[in-house]
Amino acid sequence: MTTFGRTTARALPSSVGLQPLVSEFQRAGRDGATVAGVAKSPRAEDSYRCTLQRRGRTAEIMLAGELDLAADHALYEAIDGALDTVDLDEVSVDLGLVGFAQSSTLAWLVRADDRVRSRGAVMTVSDCSTRMCDLLRLTGFDAQLTFTDAHWRR
Repeated sequence: MTTFGRTTARALPSSVGLQPLVSEFQRAGRDGATVAGVAKSPRAEDSYRCTLQRRGRTAEIMLAGELDLAADHALYEAIDGALDTVDLDEVSVDLGLVGFAQSSTLAWLVRADDRVRSRGAVMTVSDCSTRMCDLLRLTGFDAQLTFTDAHWRR
């Protein structure tokens, strides 16, 4: 597993307002992934998490927290890392733990999808959080992306 960006692993104080994120991260420990809690701090890069895992011919990019301009570099590093293999059938982007995404994140999703398709692979969006689903529907990006999450079909 490759982690892009920085995270702070510590208990979240209730005053931070991100307490639900702790249980989400505990839930995200599935499939042998090691996931730490992300606490909001004065450093912008501490409010998000971006990890890349490869499983056979599939690369999974797991995103969490607040994806603003501070996350852009990590997002592009993650897609570059995912595409840095010859045998690739799918790139799965997990948005289940994303609480906020800026327009640059939406642009990244579209660009990443284009890059993956140009390699003959498919990019899927999985475990989409309610906020991300709403944002993708509102902007019309839902028509361009492929979703695998049952939550999306509600």
